[in-house]
Amino acid sequence: SEGPVSLVNGFANATVVILFLTHPAWDAVSLAAIGLFMAGGLLLLPRGARISRGVFWMLVSGGALVAGRLLDVSNGGAASLPYAASLFTSVMIWLAVPMTAYGLWGEVAALVRERPVWTGAAAGFNAASYLTVLELLRVMAPTLVEAVSSWAGVLATIVGLAGFHERGGSRKIFPATLLTVGTMMLLFR
Repeated sequence: SEGPVSLVNGFANATVVILFLTHPAWDAVSLAAIGLFMAGGLLLLPRGARISRGVFWMLVSGGALVAGRLLDVSNGGAASLPYAASLFTSVMIWLAVPMTAYGLWGEVAALVRERPVWTGAAAGFNAASYLTVLELLRVMAPTLVEAVSSWAGVLATIVGLAGFHERGGSRKIFPATLLTVGTMMLLFR
């Protein structure tokens, strides 16, 4: 990734905004929510700076997550663990193509060999996160699931500031919160 965690992850909620744009409702609450999201985004970006590659890729990721979430919701009621396992297997197959084309398998092996606990923990947390979302989608409306996960942007901003000692403290937490509040307004309109 590229860019401070506290900046890039604030834009994680763009997934909901992109999802909103697939089924827009132009009422006052929706317009206010989009306005809050845009204000938070503008306040979060450094003054006079262009969107960094990290933010750009977070927005692209948001679009991909929208497509993936729509497919997850319509998975036909498959059990979460087999569905997730089939999905992660498919992701591995998709990743195998560029890894082979660019000859990067040695780097993967070296990373796993050098940092086995870190790679295992990262894989485990990602799998647990995804399984949690799938289970929540079975018992809750997608809107509520997205509302809960939208707070991850604010949490990641706080982790970036506190854990990685990024500069700009409260100047980044407020815009990330605006992004999240705008997101939640869209979800509960």
